[in-house]
Amino acid sequence: MVPVARRPASVSVRGGVWALVLAAFLFGAAGASVLFVGVWRHEAGRAQAADVELQEATLVATETSAKLQRTQMQLARQRALVAQLRQAAKPILAEAGALGTASKQLAAEGAALRDSAAALTGAVAELGDYLKGTSLVQLDPAYVDERLAYLRQQVGAIQSRAGKLAGGSKAIAGSRDKLAQRAEALAKLAK
Repeated sequence: MVPVARRPASVSVRGGVWALVLAAFLFGAAGASVLFVGVWRHEAGRAQAADVELQEATLVATETSAKLQRTQMQLARQRALVAQLRQAAKPILAEAGALGTASKQLAAEGAALRDSAAALTGAVAELGDYLKGTSLVQLDPAYVDERLAYLRQQVGAIQSRAGKLAGGSKAIAGSRDKLAQRAEALAKLAK
């Protein structure tokens, strides 16, 4: 008989291959698991660091937002105060204008009073010279009456201007008092 060569059993070879495949698969799975866990921990660490940074950024943004709101409120209050001050300044400016006008009128009346007093002084001196230098016989009653009428007119003009000066000084005093009241109101606003 012819010896028949034996073939190895296909089951045993196949079983060894399957064992190798299974071992390789398990080794690969274990390696992948280790790699996955390593990547997972790395990503978890990065995510945690990103969360911390996000919390810090959120805190900074919240603080900045609060500061911005406080600043905006302060700016709104200052704008309102500026508007109030401008509104309060309008009557003060008007009163200052009236005070300036009254002051100019008072100065003009003072100059006119000075001129009237100078004219009166000159007329009195002229009449005095006439009376001293003229004898009673040569005295002209019409000239004396004319000079006396002129003196009365100058005295009346002086009295009128003195009244205007008194009225102007009262107007200035009133304006001064109004300015003082308004300045006090401004001072209260500024507090």
